[in-house]
Amino acid sequence: MGLLQELNKFAEGLEQLRDEVKVQLHLASLESKQEWDRAEKQRDHFLAELNKISKEASGSKEGLIEKAEVIGEELKSTYQRIKDRLSE
Repeated sequence: MGLLQELNKFAEGLEQLRDEVKVQLHLASLESKQEWDRAEKQRDHFLAELNKISKEASGSKEGLIEKAEVIGEELKSTYQRIKDRLSE
């Protein structure tokens, strides 16, 4: 599986986790909602990076892929932290 395919699969997993958190968010505290808002901005940044990667020539993708992976992992951690807080 190519790197772009792996990133797209990772993005699908993020969307699933995001949807799970979103369902629970309506009962959340203000702090969780504020963290959610920050995560949504981070998600927009991640999706913009994926878009850049898909449009770049293959030789210049490596740096963008690494950047997207870092952003994606941070976003995943944020969604998981919110989900865990909502499950308490």
